[in-house]
Amino acid sequence: MAKSELQRHRNDGSVCEHTYPDVLRLRDEIRPDGTLVRILDCVYCGRVEHLMSATSLAPAMAAELRRTGVLGGSPESELGAIRARERARINAETKRLAALTLDDLLKEGFPNGATQIDMYDIDAGLDLEYFYGEESTGDLINNRETTDRILADVEARAKLLTQYGHGAFTWHHAGRTYEIAVQAFEDEEEPSFRLTVKPS
Repeated sequence: MAKSELQRHRNDGSVCEHTYPDVLRLRDEIRPDGTLVRILDCVYCGRVEHLMSATSLAPAMAAELRRTGVLGGSPESELGAIRARERARINAETKRLAALTLDDLLKEGFPNGATQIDMYDIDAGLDLEYFYGEESTGDLINNRETTDRILADVEARAKLLTQYGHGAFTWHHAGRTYEIAVQAFEDEEEPSFRLTVKPS
């Protein structure tokens, strides 16, 4: 979605820049002149509107909006409960991410059949890709402190500072021993670290 489509205007013409769940969608509607408008409720700004293009909606939703003229969102009577529930969920997820360790990531991959884990150090945090044969799955740890701690742990365990970008370490889990090779990359197109389990 283009940046201009994200600007949410208050009644005085200024822009609301608050985020979910402080901002909740009440409804989408089509004005008599054909303009698509999303009506939002902001804890700080009150009722807020922002203009949309049809391309910002899924095709089925855009078709339904044209047919009915309005698409409902969060019921006004439930806004408080929705915000409380979502804040609790976000807080729990933040605590989970803050507590994650390298061992948690290894447990997610290698005991479940992964042969390789790629770790990308990106602005948002740590982008992970687990490889299972020809298939792969991804995950994102959007916590900077956790990302830095995990990457430092990889570097320390594999002794990469003295191994010129290649190292290895032994990992024990559930009665099994895993020999894990580690390769570091400097190219931004490559993962920061690639962890590969050696065949037993």
